[in-house]
Amino acid sequence: MFIVTKAFFDVHGRKYIELDGLQVKVPFRYNRVTGVDVCGHVPIQDMPAGTQVKAAVRTVKWDALEYYVLKIICPTDPLSPATGNVSRATKI
Repeated sequence: MFIVTKAFFDVHGRKYIELDGLQVKVPFRYNRVTGVDVCGHVPIQDMPAGTQVKAAVRTVKWDALEYYVLKIICPTDPLSPATGNVSRATKI
């Protein structure tokens, strides 16, 4: 379980999202997120900071450096800012 601490951002043409302080690369090509399974209706680009998510991150070695790459992301909190102003149904 992670919390998005910094929403979708760009560093020198590369796209990232920060999960609990860990900068994770988001595969992005042709103006689309590619190779990431996203659960729910909210795209990664629209997930604001503070959204609680379940995520799978893999490590990739490139030029002798290790990078974290996002594989799966699913918002978990139904009242998170990513889902808008949604309230739980209550019985009357």
